[in-house]
Amino acid sequence: MHRLLLFLCPLLLLWNVQKLQGQKNDFRKQVERIIKYDSDLDFDLTPAFLVGMVDHNHSQIEVFGNNFANYDKLDSLSVFELGSISKVISAEILLLMVEEKMLSMSSELNDLIPDEYYNPRMKGVTLGHIFKFESKLPHVFKGKGLYENDPRNPYEYFSKTNLLEFYKNYIPDADLIGNSYSDTDFALLEIILERSSSKAFEDLIEYYINEKLGTHFFTSAHEQKESIVASGMNRSGIEGEPMVFKSFAASEGIKGTVKDVLTFMQYLISKNKDKVETKEHFKSNPETWTSRIRGFEGMYIVDAGKNAFPFVSNGLTNIHHSFIGFLPRTQTAVVVLANSATGTKDLGMLTLRMINNNWKRKN
Repeated sequence: MHRLLLFLCPLLLLWNVQKLQGQKNDFRKQVERIIKYDSDLDFDLTPAFLVGMVDHNHSQIEVFGNNFANYDKLDSLSVFELGSISKVISAEILLLMVEEKMLSMSSELNDLIPDEYYNPRMKGVTLGHIFKFESKLPHVFKGKGLYENDPRNPYEYFSKTNLLEFYKNYIPDADLIGNSYSDTDFALLEIILERSSSKAFEDLIEYYINEKLGTHFFTSAHEQKESIVASGMNRSGIEGEPMVFKSFAASEGIKGTVKDVLTFMQYLISKNKDKVETKEHFKSNPETWTSRIRGFEGMYIVDAGKNAFPFVSNGLTNIHHSFIGFLPRTQTAVVVLANSATGTKDLGMLTLRMINNNWKRKN
């Protein structure tokens, strides 16, 4: 029996290695097939991108492109600007602070900012309204351009004081109440998180996210314009500059690697495993621009049919485009990070659908 085990163990090990290698090769082939037949992705406009996947305890990262000499070669440690995916991370920080009773969703915005910026027209608007698209604050606003030196870096010189002054004088317009997560909401949230904790937003990311998950997310607080992020192509088809923030970091300014984002996805999968399993659960969340997409804690839930409700978010900056999507029920996730503002179109969602067998997978 002992000799039989000695004989079988190497064979079993070899079989597992071959099986894992087969899964890896199969995933890449499937993504290549999607790129070729189902997506209108243009490599001339998107020089390179990373596709990361989580399937239960298995994760995988594949690199595509990397054929343009003037752009950094991408790998699993390349740093990307995450754009609006920053809102998902910021929302998680808020929720953890609420758990610790440092904040309450019923707290009014006016009570959480310095007294001198109180706006009587915003009376009754709470933190909870941010998650329901009911804060009354606009996505973008007139006057921001007065502080722009470079339209590709609109927040480089727009300070938190500028934002508070805008808030103080803002007259809510019912027609502007949005159906998506507002940049202004999360920019103001950054100020509120800092005031409520007496910590800089960078330190809040470190304390609530990085230390807990072993990730390395950061903002541009300690970064020069010639930053460490991967070079990328802007919408004009030429190499662009990274974005720098004096405010709006919680909305648009967080950066990280594909490994960081995959780790965060695994955390969100575990946290939201039983949150949205039925049509009734789905409909209980605030409606967006369409009844088939709902808001949820800084991201969106999509009714993909076949009782599948994936959570998704996209991010766009001057030089990068990002996508995250996960289906808690099957413990699967896809991350796509591209070194181009044009991005990868619907590749991320198509890949998530593929690993879930066209949304037929049960677990």
